[in-house]
Amino acid sequence: MNTKRIFIGSFTEANHLKSNFENIKNNFDKVSKIKWTRTPDNFHMTYYFLGETKINDIVKIQDFIQNEFPDKMNVELKIKGLSYFKRKSKPSVLFAKIEENNPVLENIYLKIRQFLIENNIIDEKLKSRFHPHITLGRIKNVEKSFYQKIEEYEKTFFDDIQTIKIDIIESILSAEGALYKKLKI
Repeated sequence: MNTKRIFIGSFTEANHLKSNFENIKNNFDKVSKIKWTRTPDNFHMTYYFLGETKINDIVKIQDFIQNEFPDKMNVELKIKGLSYFKRKSKPSVLFAKIEENNPVLENIYLKIRQFLIENNIIDEKLKSRFHPHITLGRIKNVEKSFYQKIEEYEKTFFDDIQTIKIDIIESILSAEGALYKKLKI
């Protein structure tokens, strides 16, 4: 195999969110059909999803990360509230919100983006906006009461995150859902 399905991200130590995951699932299963994240140990932030990527490009990315982000980095992130992304005007992804306008995360994202462009791994014309979040599940369909449930979680504080580590994460698809693991080539 000459490619692997990858993204650049950070696994999270969101212990309170992890311990509340079953409760969140139970509440939303009453008002929606969601394919949940396989396990809370898979909770992560994504800086760039690259999909099927050539091994030689993965090696370049790995070297870049080791040189630019070698250790855990200190951050002050708050995970607060739940929201969703839309596709074609319908909810498609349920996620836990991470405070936006965080200069540390924005700087990481911009450095990664510039590297990917300079190394022809992504096209500069590719528009993307960084929206830090932790995916909880892929939404299949919702009832009207789904939106009320989102509002109930609007002010729910889940966690503070103090450190992050930037990694290449492999996404392994299966019938039970995607499994994510740190990748080293």
